[in-house]
Amino acid sequence: MAVAVKNAAETSGPALSERRPAVVGLLGMAYVLGSIAIVYYLIPALWWNFIGPALNEFASIGLELFAGIGAAIGLVVLGARLGGGHLPPGARAGTFVSAAGLLTIAFITWLIGEFLQAVVFPNPALWMVGFGISLGLGIVLLAWATKKYLSPGFDEFLVQFEEQGWFSGTSYKKSQGLRVRRGTTAGILILAGCGIYTLLAHQVLTTGPKHWIIMVPFLQVSLAPLRDLAYTVPILLVSGALWLGWRLVNFPMFADFLIATEAELNKVSWTPRKRLYQDTIVVLSTVILLTVFLFLVDWMWFTILKTNIPGLGGVGVLKVDTSAKKDDSGQKEVPW
Repeated sequence: MAVAVKNAAETSGPALSERRPAVVGLLGMAYVLGSIAIVYYLIPALWWNFIGPALNEFASIGLELFAGIGAAIGLVVLGARLGGGHLPPGARAGTFVSAAGLLTIAFITWLIGEFLQAVVFPNPALWMVGFGISLGLGIVLLAWATKKYLSPGFDEFLVQFEEQGWFSGTSYKKSQGLRVRRGTTAGILILAGCGIYTLLAHQVLTTGPKHWIIMVPFLQVSLAPLRDLAYTVPILLVSGALWLGWRLVNFPMFADFLIATEAELNKVSWTPRKRLYQDTIVVLSTVILLTVFLFLVDWMWFTILKTNIPGLGGVGVLKVDTSAKKDDSGQKEVPW
């Protein structure tokens, strides 16, 4: 006798798109910061400990750069495959906000530790107490920020923040306002390029320390948030300028303003070359005639008001000292 057996429903967790954007943002933050740590710290450390010493400096630096770029591309592709099109609205904003918040809390904790070490606990015997206090304050800040971040109303903020277009690669009304938007982008890039060129021309990054190093308070442990400042800072500035120049003109509110500006400029009736030439001649001629007229009137009234000749008239209210006097250098001064 055949018995129909109903297969048990497979149980699995909710899909990524069904999760809260704040939770997915935390996962994205962990992946992004982990990827940065791999590319920026782990690969250079392994390279210079095992492979770099066997090569000359130029080849080692070049191969390390290629290895870092390859790892970064691989991690970006892997992240795109993991997220794909299944991210809920607000997840990208959640990744940015959570990462920025974590770095901000770490920076505030570092400032508190520096203050406690310099003012409250300058004695090395009490450094562990100061470290515990600063660490506890950092944990309190992190717990408060996590509570705010995971609150139900914060998801709406993340969705609205992402809808502004800062984390999207699509253009906003890309066929409208092209000339004004391209000019705005070019202006931003020119300003950024001038600043970067000045920074490099004055050799600000090469005359200082090679790495940006900070000391962890109370532990005397050094960390390098940025390595090879002479190369890292220009790359970051160029990347930021390119992103800002393209993203700003696709920000909905600003893009609509630029589109409306170009629409108004298109309504302007531009003067033809011949008419512009004629109008310029008229304006210059009028200015010259008025200048001559005002000069003659001024000279006439000056003459009338200063003279007092019997029989010729004149008011004589302007008294002009006609005697020449000398200054300290022995030269004669003009009376007026």
